[in-house]
Amino acid sequence: MNRLPGLLFVALALALSLGGCDSGDTCGPGQKCDCHDGSDCYMSCSGSGCNETCENQVHCGGVCDDNCTFACHDMNDCTTSCGANCDAECHNVVSCGAIIGPNSHYSCHDITRCGVTAGDSSVIDCQNVPTCEVVCQGQCQVNCTGTDTCRIYCGGPNADPRDCGNGGDCEC
Repeated sequence: MNRLPGLLFVALALALSLGGCDSGDTCGPGQKCDCHDGSDCYMSCSGSGCNETCENQVHCGGVCDDNCTFACHDMNDCTTSCGANCDAECHNVVSCGAIIGPNSHYSCHDITRCGVTAGDSSVIDCQNVPTCEVVCQGQCQVNCTGTDTCRIYCGGPNADPRDCGNGGDCEC
């Protein structure tokens, strides 16, 4: 049974229900939106070229449009949703969940589990992650290093999973 889409939905719903950003509830393109040293935080940025960071929280989530950067670390759970050409990173947390647009890059490392839904021509790196699962909506590349379980679903969440093994690269 494929639980990844359900887990991503729950993670994103949690992020959308969280409190405000230390920089304010919304930030504009080119502005840095940062949450730190708190409990729960949700960030939102409209327009192209946003820059969101989150650290030392319990839960954090961020939503941004095209060409944005998002980074989170040192917390329990982190989620992000971004448009095309985004660059997002999640590390030193328990779980990471992301929905990224086409031509994007997502990196998760030194965490317990990572789940990503990726647009066409995206690259996902999972390093030192016991469980990494990626749904590719088009062509994408998944690089796994130091993983116990690395699975890729080519064509959507209902596709048969491909096992990328204990470390290795997979492509759709």
